[in-house]
Amino acid sequence: MDDSLPEAHLANAEVLLYYDWKFTDAEREFVGTLQLNPNYSTAYQWYAEFLGLMARHDQAIDQARRAIALDPLSAIIHHQAGNVLHNAGTKGPSRNTTPP
Repeated sequence: MDDSLPEAHLANAEVLLYYDWKFTDAEREFVGTLQLNPNYSTAYQWYAEFLGLMARHDQAIDQARRAIALDPLSAIIHHQAGNVLHNAGTKGPSRNTTPP
């Protein structure tokens, strides 16, 4: 794997999460991805999903907001943000995911 590619780290994070169930290692890869490219909206989206699965809902919502701020027209990012809010038990319209 080319350590300089954020896409490679993100793919590895997903493998560690869903295939290997190595949650600590997966989070390290998500964070490393965002360090390599802090403007990678998909990485924020997937990291939000991970945080939600770990029941770290406030952090998940924050990451979903960052993803939306970077790519406000992405339907899949809005969809995932809705999932994060739903899983967090948040009531109300999804417009709550827009950045402050």
